[in-house]
Amino acid sequence: MKSPEELEKLYVRKIRAYNALAIGYLIGGDRESAKKAVGTMIVLSRRRAREAVKRFRAADEALTKTTHSMRKKDWPSGKVSPETNEMSWAFLQDYHAARNAMADVGHELCRELLAWEKCGATVKDLFNLCNRDFSVVVGRLGPDTLCQPFPSLVSALMLDYKAPTAGPIRYDVDAPMTHTILEFDVHAILEMPGMVEEVSDDLMDTLYHLQTKE
Repeated sequence: MKSPEELEKLYVRKIRAYNALAIGYLIGGDRESAKKAVGTMIVLSRRRAREAVKRFRAADEALTKTTHSMRKKDWPSGKVSPETNEMSWAFLQDYHAARNAMADVGHELCRELLAWEKCGATVKDLFNLCNRDFSVVVGRLGPDTLCQPFPSLVSALMLDYKAPTAGPIRYDVDAPMTHTILEFDVHAILEMPGMVEEVSDDLMDTLYHLQTKE
């Protein structure tokens, strides 16, 4: 079984390969094949996102346990041992690194979803990808709700989140696209960290230049 680090490298390598393939199809004028290649990129990024959420859940659980332990043992006395302090700091660092990793994948998914849309993917394609009933959502919210870019639809409607949306978001629900794109939205609004844009920058640039020539 591959380690999380090995899986991450494998997914990124495959995504880059399909990114190059999509660019080749676009340059050759074959948008349908480009759309399929970008769709494969999204499927791979969704798997990568699932791993990132899994890492976050583990980091969050470890930090929560440490905090509860400190409340019971150290805080009443007003003294925190150096060992406990060091451990809690390490868990906090892991927690923030895991959140940043989710945001990175969410950023890539946003770029890939926009590229997929520009290649001709429809809202129904997006709903199928998220295993969501298109007719039910349109019937409940109306067609005007769907006039948004794909990433906005995923985050606004929580398209792959198969649980009641009342209350805080649960990370034990299998919704890797919603979880990571919402995390990227939070980072974009509050922190704006330097995001990794290597995977699909070239694809977006190619799409832009092709569109400006049409």
